[in-house]
Amino acid sequence: MPLVAIAVLFTGAGAVTPHLRDASDERGLSFLLSIICAPLLFVWCKAHASARGIEPPSPAPLLVGLIAPIGVPYYFYRSMPWPAASVATIKALCYFVFLVIASGVAAYLSTLIT
Repeated sequence: MPLVAIAVLFTGAGAVTPHLRDASDERGLSFLLSIICAPLLFVWCKAHASARGIEPPSPAPLLVGLIAPIGVPYYFYRSMPWPAASVATIKALCYFVFLVIASGVAAYLSTLIT
């Protein structure tokens, strides 16, 4: 469920971005998005480990929440065999690309509507 919430947040941010006044508003929105996403990523890491019946490596949830590009692969490679971790990392990268595309599509559609 945290990943769905993140997708909704990125899509909503994409829809709002074309209507911001200037770059400082865009930086503020990006900062707000990162503040909201950090705990969601932390919760995702804990829930993912719990669903797999394992205890996540001690710094992994914190790293995932604070520095996702480092924390997510760290969590996967410390908690899975390397082939499974590699597949999971590629899936996570594809999810990130999906977020960027969803944000861009929402921004484009937002400019058409208004």
